[in-house]
Amino acid sequence: MFLEVAIAFCRSLGYTVDDYPMTIVDTLGPNVLARADRDLKEIFLARKCCKTSERGLASTLLEEWIHIKYGFDDESRRLQTWLFDEL
Repeated sequence: MFLEVAIAFCRSLGYTVDDYPMTIVDTLGPNVLARADRDLKEIFLARKCCKTSERGLASTLLEEWIHIKYGFDDESRRLQTWLFDEL
């Protein structure tokens, strides 16, 4: 399954994205592939997200994990800076 491969890929890079529970739902709304719930510390994945490439799913998981672990907002300078620093 793509999800297991994507999680393994993230873990191989040192990002333990499966620290937080993941729930696959039918939809999260138009053009929304995933959502991090910081209060519940849970990642929600739209079913269509799980049908993308393994790398695409891995990047989505990493982004949502970052939102929960570090509290960075979507499309924020702090998130962007963290990503570039990691690179």
